[in-house]
Amino acid sequence: MKENKSEKKYILGVDGGGTKTLCALYDLDGKKHIVQQYGPTNHEDFQNGFQELKQTLYKILDDVLKRGNLSVDQIVYSVFGMAGVDTKSQHRIISEMIREYGILQFSLLNDSYLGIMAGSKSSMGICAINGTGFCVTGLDLKGNAFQGGGIGQLTGDRGGGGYLFEQCIAHVYDALFKRGRATLMKEMLFTLLDIKEKTEFLEVIMNRMNQHQQELILNVNKLLYQAANEGDPVAVDILTDVGECYVKTIIGVTEQLHFETGKKIPLILAGSQFTKAESQISIDTIKAGLKEYSYTNNKPEFDISVLKYPCVLGAVSYALKQAGCKENLHGLVMREYDIE
Repeated sequence: MKENKSEKKYILGVDGGGTKTLCALYDLDGKKHIVQQYGPTNHEDFQNGFQELKQTLYKILDDVLKRGNLSVDQIVYSVFGMAGVDTKSQHRIISEMIREYGILQFSLLNDSYLGIMAGSKSSMGICAINGTGFCVTGLDLKGNAFQGGGIGQLTGDRGGGGYLFEQCIAHVYDALFKRGRATLMKEMLFTLLDIKEKTEFLEVIMNRMNQHQQELILNVNKLLYQAANEGDPVAVDILTDVGECYVKTIIGVTEQLHFETGKKIPLILAGSQFTKAESQISIDTIKAGLKEYSYTNNKPEFDISVLKYPCVLGAVSYALKQAGCKENLHGLVMREYDIE
């Protein structure tokens, strides 16, 4: 008997970040139905906070259902990995808005957990996110979870595109006006932004931020990596410092969880500052720092990999498990994503 399309069931995976949001609909056999990209869904970046998030999220979900030609009750399970889910109160508020939309069977967690689910077949390990922002999360085999960082200056985060941009601008400002160290980034920035005099520096930066903030951050970060690759000591120090902060946070998260003795701990590096960076300084610093930690303290080593697939596929894989699909569909989900 041919299956009625209106009766077919799906799972929904959502990876909501500060720059973009990916939504993925898969059927219960692990076959891709829709993968669609939208704008940011981090309430912390919205002028009207949670209210603006609710409006934005509902528009996205409406569009996903329309594109998939299905109703909300055909979604049997959803996983929402959302930037800005760092506290219990944030979790409660966003969970309520998801329920109000009509999605009742779901998991809501910080988006960084999706990297573990996408990059580790066992759904166990550590994920370090270096994208728009900074976050490190861990899951152990007993189901314990812990998040390190993710709240900016309050948690001492040194990483993410926004932080790198600020560091680049601040060090050039130091070189210009505070007798700071000379840096190649000064001439690079002046050329990039067509700055003629140093007295124009802050005005040009602020004007560009008001008009084209995301484009400016992207271009300045590329400039930072270029300067580091050319041996600029200031740029190298910025990226090294980022790597050292990740080392400390990864170790801190690891020590809050319980991993099997004698086996390597999966460590997945995700986020555009890791996956697309034109300099490997931060990643090399992480590898060296964790190797020294494991050797010196007689601790398990880390099996470090850079995530090859979008984190949203971690949401899909986990949703399929929660929906009761007994077969291990992790590999199939990844292969299906590559099918055009």
